[in-house]
Order: sequence, then C-alpha cells, then structure tokens
Amino acid sequence: MSRICVCRAGGQLCLADGELPATVSELNRRTSVQPLESGLEELALTGTQFEDAVITTRNSGALISGQGGYCAFQPAHTPWRLSHRRVNIRVSPDSNLRLSRSQIDLEERIPGSIVATDRDGTIVHRIQYVMTQDRLVAEALTTKTADGDETASDDPTSGNVPSLVAVRAARDTWDTAGATAHLNDLISRDSGRQRRQCLPHVGRNRAWKVRADVIPSFLIFLCDRKTGYARMVPGPGIVQADLSPITQVTKHADILVASGAGSIFSIDLDSIESAWVTACGMDWQIELYARDKRAIAILGFHPMENIPNWRDLLTSLPCAA
Repeated sequence: MSRICVCRAGGQLCLADGELPATVSELNRRTSVQPLESGLEELALTGTQFEDAVITTRNSGALISGQGGYCAFQPAHTPWRLSHRRVNIRVSPDSNLRLSRSQIDLEERIPGSIVATDRDGTIVHRIQYVMTQDRLVAEALTTKTADGDETASDDPTSGNVPSLVAVRAARDTWDTAGATAHLNDLISRDSGRQRRQCLPHVGRNRAWKVRADVIPSFLIFLCDRKTGYARMVPGPGIVQADLSPITQVTKHADILVASGAGSIFSIDLDSIESAWVTACGMDWQIELYARDKRAIAILGFHPMENIPNWRDLLTSLPCAA
C-alpha cells in the first residue's frame, strides 16, 4: 500500500527499501528535510507546473496516487471540476497541514519530495520527483527561516455527540448546497467528523447506511463492466481525486487495491466503520468512514458516464442493519 515509484528516463527510481516514510521524522532520517513557509494554496498553484511527479494522498484507511502534475488551481470556494489528464487536487484555506521539502539523493535512490504533514508529523500528502524541471518547481517554494509559534488547534468536534446546530444546518442546506459544499464538508479541518455525525439525521432519502462488506465486490463489478467512477481520498484541508480507468482490482489480506495506468487507489477494509450513500440532486456518492468518524474515501460518479445508471447502482447496494 505504501510502495510508490517515480519514473524517469524510461526506468524507475524507488526508495531504497521500497517503503515510503510515514512521518516527516522518518523522512528526515533518510535525507535532508527543510520546513517551508508556503501553505497549501501556494502549493496548489505551484503544483500545476509539475510534469512527471508522483502525487499521493493518504489517511488512516486509504491511499490514492497519480502521476504528472496538479490540474487547475481549485481552492474550496470554487466549483469542483474533475480533470481526466491531470491529478485533481482541492485545498481548503483553513487547513493546518504544514509543508516540508526533502532533497534528492540519487546515489541512495531517494527522490526529492514536497510533503504536507498533520499536527503529529504524519505525512498526509506527498509529491515525489526526479526530473530537473520538477525539482526547479519544488525549489520555488519559500523555505522557512525560523520556527514560529505553530500550536495546532484541536479538532472542532472531538466527541461523538452531534451538534444540534450542525444537524439543523445540514438539513436546511442539504438540497441547495451542491456537490462543492458537500465535498468541502469532507475536507474540513475535522476530516468530515461533523458531517458523519449529521448523516443519520438529515433524512432517509438524503443519506443511508449500506453494508461496507460489499465494497470489494462492488469495485470488482465496476472494473469488470468497465464502468468509470471517481476515486477520492480526503485529508484535513485537502482531497485528491482520480478519473483514470481502473483495469485491475485485487485484494491482499484486508487491503483492496484498484489500479490502472499510472494510478493506484487502495483501501484498508479493516479500517472502515461505516459506508454511506449520500444523495443531493444529481450528485450521488459513497462515503467511507473510519471508527473515529473521519472520512476515509469517497466514490463518486464519472462525469462522462451514465449518471442515472450510477444512481441505480448505488440504490442496489444492500442497506446496513
């Protein structure tokens, strides 16, 4: 699940032991790491200039990886549009992720990278590169000169009791919010916890719980039928999405891997606490949540596919008890 390679000059350049460091501390033990002054929005702008980078987002239960560069700049206040040719990234200005840049070490077969880490130093988002052009793009981001007071605030919803104000707001705005606002709920600083707490209370025709154990067979069915769909992996203040065709779905123990040319999407099935179908107008999707109520992954419709057929497929999923 964590083995990612970077292509160059007709070959592949991988980390020496094949495993990506999970934290910035682990990365710093392998190569030099510098904290950056830049934030996610600046990265989202700069990232459109990458050409041959490997771009990965992960959380406690899912990972998504694609190759190339970011699509057009998409901050949270803009409409959500999916690209077929570039890596889709959406960022929120209130994210508390911090950026760092690590150095290339060709002798040790370590690519350079830009990483975004959470308050615990866990790497949520990563861009790996070896091409000179991509290295110059990464080096355009400003290095931090001195550490400031960066005490991260706690999640706004740390308990399991839903806010009545949040529930009322979700009910009142659900039908008019649109796909963009619903996606923003999933990439909020609390990683979708407040949204998950509201789902049982927004109405049976708007959100319903389905059996999580059918997700593997559902993705295999979509692959066999060559039905396209959007895969999204969110983090606090960021989401990465992919539309490229899936050509293979495999299961290794509890890890489900859907892969295609230059893309990987994997889910730790054991980490899924619940799966929900959410419906807002024409926008229907499956949302997967972990035991701590944070969003793990989203499966959405493909803009070029038959949308009524996608809704029929989601309606056919068996409801959870």
